[in-house]
Amino acid sequence: MAKKIALKLGYESPFTVFSVFSTQKDYRLAWLLNQGLGFELERIGDFTHHFSETKQAAFSLFQYHYQQYRMQVFLLSNKSSEGPILSETPVPDFLLLFWNMSDFFDLKQFQKDLRKISQVQTIIEVSEKTQRKHEAFFYDLEYFLSKNKII
Repeated sequence: MAKKIALKLGYESPFTVFSVFSTQKDYRLAWLLNQGLGFELERIGDFTHHFSETKQAAFSLFQYHYQQYRMQVFLLSNKSSEGPILSETPVPDFLLLFWNMSDFFDLKQFQKDLRKISQVQTIIEVSEKTQRKHEAFFYDLEYFLSKNKII
């Protein structure tokens, strides 16, 4: 009798993700991050997330190429009329994503500097468990960025 073999493919996200809580609008938060952290976040368009076959929403997306550390930083709004992408409790207002994060980048100092911006209430790193739960979203985002030659 032949044995059945199942192949399960797993997706491992290349992003380090933080939930950002702020009451500011997306363009205003991007400006505040540019001023407070020395970034140059630029809007690169909207990322369309498909919740189901009939339900989709657009989320504003900003990008900064951190040349010193050879990594990309993305600010993604988590608000839409259809609901948030990450609906963990509490629901974050924005996602701050680092692609290809350098080992030389001082993440703790970055978090301290970010918390000094008064309009940012808090920042929390998104756990691996939550990332696995939303792996379809992270795969779609990575595909969107690579298709548009951003990463």
